[in-house]
Amino acid sequence: ESEKVEAEQQGVTGTSVVIPLGLDLGGFDHLPRRDVFLRRWPSATGRKVVLFLSRIDPKKGLDLLLEAFVEVKRREPLALLAIGGAGEVSLVEALRSKAESLGLADDVLWLGFLDGSMKLEAFGGVDAFVLPSLSENFGIAAVEALAAGLPSVLTEGVGVAREVAAAKAGLVVAGEPSAVATALLRILGEEGLAEALSRNAQVLVRERYSLEAMGLNLKRLYDDILNRHRGALGASS
Repeated sequence: ESEKVEAEQQGVTGTSVVIPLGLDLGGFDHLPRRDVFLRRWPSATGRKVVLFLSRIDPKKGLDLLLEAFVEVKRREPLALLAIGGAGEVSLVEALRSKAESLGLADDVLWLGFLDGSMKLEAFGGVDAFVLPSLSENFGIAAVEALAAGLPSVLTEGVGVAREVAAAKAGLVVAGEPSAVATALLRILGEEGLAEALSRNAQVLVRERYSLEAMGLNLKRLYDDILNRHRGALGASS
């Protein structure tokens, strides 16, 4: 939806249709149990783990997330931030230094690049997900987290944020540290909220972001184009 709006703002005219990317949900039906993740990352044992998973890039908002996590830790001592993803070595080192300067050296777990089974292990082993991007045209990692049933915090810059907020499938907040911290603390502290977000997230993904949903939407689009074409041919004859 955000790309549609941006295109209109640039003067693109004509009929527009939004068809989200489809996600293969097969791997999310039976995620690995939490203890699989803990065997790989034993320092997460007994902690409330918040997962960030994306390419490490300045636009992903990791600076503000680290600042937000200082407040999270102040009020939720068992919280642990797990950062999954890879990026330029200099940027990763700068973020590690920032975490240490903020007093978070023992409260941030650097997972590195995750793919395949390791990514599913992470989704199955954590308590919440956060993507504080300043700009994100879609947000595939966010949709995967929703498919895993993780209660999630997204910033308004994430492409799917509007749909997630409308479905009450996650908390969508401004891209600034206090807002992100408040949302994470709500998820970690309000069991009923976390459960509701988890249920709504999985429903949203099945109905809007599955391969089946994408296929049906594409078929409807092509049927509509063909019907309009046939109608135009009939009118001209």
